[in-house]
Amino acid sequence: MHELKTPLGVAILNVSMLDESVQKSRLKAALNQMKITYEDVEYFIKNPYSSYENEKINFSLILKQRLAQFHTILELKNIKSDIKIDDDLYIFLNKIQANRIIDNNLSNAIKYTKNQLKIRLFKRFDKIYFLIYDNGLGIKDTKKIFNRYVRQNQNQGGFGIGLNIVKNICLKNEINFKAKNIKNGALFIYEFKEYKKLILDKE
Repeated sequence: MHELKTPLGVAILNVSMLDESVQKSRLKAALNQMKITYEDVEYFIKNPYSSYENEKINFSLILKQRLAQFHTILELKNIKSDIKIDDDLYIFLNKIQANRIIDNNLSNAIKYTKNQLKIRLFKRFDKIYFLIYDNGLGIKDTKKIFNRYVRQNQNQGGFGIGLNIVKNICLKNEINFKAKNIKNGALFIYEFKEYKKLILDKE
């Protein structure tokens, strides 16, 4: 994995120095997708041997930051995004794992949508809800979609490990998750416990 990380980083750095053009946008989008795939495979390999310490994180801020990484590919694919994110919603989770949940859901939604995404992050009582909707063809089997190596469309590429990584993170951290078909598309729902300040917290 280290042999891939260095040249990928160099490529991303060099693309950032190019003049603005359609070609640059396409290269940037492709490299970003490669980076997400790299991070998935790295997490998949390291997970059994790594300890991910949970911490108080601003999920609203992290979601906005990750969405910025997908801005170019959304524009290139002419995908309309309807995004509503409530500010300063905190959860107790490792940032790396939060990134994997966000990136895999965004990547999948972009891959399978026709032309529209809806993203919501909001609080209801003491729960934080992350919802992502796409207007694609829906999910063939909602019971298997989170299984390892399952892919909706063999022509779309990928390893079929992304949502399985998400599932394992959710199970370990007591995050409720669900995928369902709704009218004209698919909806993924994640329910997090709101972060509660503990007596021993320094802040």
